[in-house]
Amino acid sequence: MGVYVLKSTHTFRLIRLFLLFAVGAVFMTCSQNDPFTPFEAQLSGTNPIDRNTLRGLEGVYIFADGNSGLGSSFVCKTSKNKVSFFSNERGIFFILKAGLDPTDSTIHLAGFWRVSENKSNGAISLVIPKVYARKLLKQQPINGLPMAGGFTSSEGKQSLGLQYARDFSANAKAKPLEIFGHHGIQTNSNPPFAENSYEAFRQAQDYGATSLEVDIRLTKDNVPVLYHDPDLNIRVIQKAGIYGDLNQVTFQALSNFVRLIDGQPIPSLDSALTVAIDETELSQIWMDVKGDPDVFKYLEPIVRKAIARAKAKGRNIEFITDLPSEAVIDEYNKQPSYADLPIMCELDLNTTISLKAKYWGPRWTQGTLNDDVARAHSLGMKAYTWTLNAEGFIYTFMRDGNFDGLITDYPAYPVYLHYIQP
Repeated sequence: MGVYVLKSTHTFRLIRLFLLFAVGAVFMTCSQNDPFTPFEAQLSGTNPIDRNTLRGLEGVYIFADGNSGLGSSFVCKTSKNKVSFFSNERGIFFILKAGLDPTDSTIHLAGFWRVSENKSNGAISLVIPKVYARKLLKQQPINGLPMAGGFTSSEGKQSLGLQYARDFSANAKAKPLEIFGHHGIQTNSNPPFAENSYEAFRQAQDYGATSLEVDIRLTKDNVPVLYHDPDLNIRVIQKAGIYGDLNQVTFQALSNFVRLIDGQPIPSLDSALTVAIDETELSQIWMDVKGDPDVFKYLEPIVRKAIARAKAKGRNIEFITDLPSEAVIDEYNKQPSYADLPIMCELDLNTTISLKAKYWGPRWTQGTLNDDVARAHSLGMKAYTWTLNAEGFIYTFMRDGNFDGLITDYPAYPVYLHYIQP
C-alpha cells in the first residue's frame, strides 16, 4: 500500500498550519474545561462538518510517515462533533475538531494528544487532501485515505502521517463493548475535568467512553446529586467556607457556595440526566447509589422523568440504578414502585437473580467468572465488571472473559483493543 504525499500548495499550507499550532501549543490542566480554545486558530475560516460525514472517518489507521512516537496503529472513533484516535502505545489518544477549507476543499483536524496515565501531551494537526476529502463528503469509500501534519512534544515539533487501513471487523461490530467512564474520565491522572460533573457527560465520548458511571447522594433537603465522597473535601471541591457531610448541606447552599475542583457546580441528578439526553450520544448511565435513607423515594421521579424525556426526543439511552450493598438493597425494597425500572446488583449472581435485575456488576478482582457470566446471559442479563484500569488486566479480561462492558478510568485501552480485533 503506497503512502499518499501532499504536494505543492498543500505542503505549504500544511507547513504554515504546523508552525502555527506548534507556537500555540498548550499543556492541559485540570481546570481547563475547553481544551480546544488554543486550537481554534487552526480551523479559522473552515466550515463545520456534519456528524454523518465525520462517522465516515471511523476505522483502523496505520502510521505512514514521520515520527512514530505516538504509535504505529490507531483506532478512529467519532462523537457528535469531534474525531478521536486511540493508539496501540501507552493509551495515547488524540481528540480533534474538524473543518472543511472552502478555498481548496481540504479537511483540517486540530486538537491535542495525551497519554492516558500521565501528563504527557501536546498539540496535533492533520490535513486530509482534497481528493479524499471529496470522497468523504460524498460518503464514498475512503480506502487509503491519508492524513499528514504533525504534533508537538517535549522534544519539539514532529511530523506525522497516518493512512486509513480498513474498516472495523465484523467481530468488533457484532458485539459492541459498553465502556463506562469511571465518575467521568481519567480521575487518577491529571483529569481534564472534575469527576461527576457536567463536562464529564459532555466530553466522555470524545475520550472513548460509550457510557458513564456516576455516584448518587442526597443533600440535606433530599435532592439527588452527583458526588462520590460522603463529605465535602478538597479532593473533590475547591477550598470553600462549607465543609462536612454532604447530607448536612442543602442543594441551594451547594449551588451558591461550593464548586468542584475545576470550577463547575455540583450537578443535580435531574440536570445531569438532561445533559446526557440532550447533549450527548451516551448509551447508558450507571447510577451508583450510596445508600442515603429513603433515597429511592427521591430518585424514582427523576429517573422516570428522564426516561420520558429520552423517549420524547428519540434518544436510545438507559438509566441503570446500581445496588452495591445489602444496605442499599434494603432501601430499594422500601420503594416497591421502583421494581419496573432497570437495576443492577454488584453482589453475587444468585442475589442479582432474586432481585430480577437486568444487569450484574461483579468487581474485577473476582476474575472473569465465565460460568456465572454465561448463566447470566442465559437468563437475558448483561454482566459488567468494575473498575479495570491496568492495561494488562483489561487485555486479559477482554481476551479471556465474556463481560458485556466494563468501568475504567482509561477508556483508550479498551477502545483500541476492542476495535482492532481482526
